[in-house]
Amino acid sequence: MHRISWFVFGFLVGMAALFTSQKYHIVQAEDGIHMVPRVASGYDDIYVDVRKFEIADWSDHQSVAMALMEDGKGEIVKDAAVGSVRRQVDEFFRDL
Repeated sequence: MHRISWFVFGFLVGMAALFTSQKYHIVQAEDGIHMVPRVASGYDDIYVDVRKFEIADWSDHQSVAMALMEDGKGEIVKDAAVGSVRRQVDEFFRDL
């Protein structure tokens, strides 16, 4: 009986993880972790770390950017873009 209860517990945890990964993006930003509702169901971009995103990276993760905008967290996209420009300027002056 002990093995069955562990199996059921594992099954329930797995189903909860599957449901969460299908309905939410987990986004690691400078100010912490955000669970953002998906615009469309799927399993792409379950976890995305945007702390070192360049501007071009957002084109590869458009669904995450749209979900952030619709959830009212567009400042995360803006902050990542500003950080990208800041890093490029710092590298430019460091090379001089």
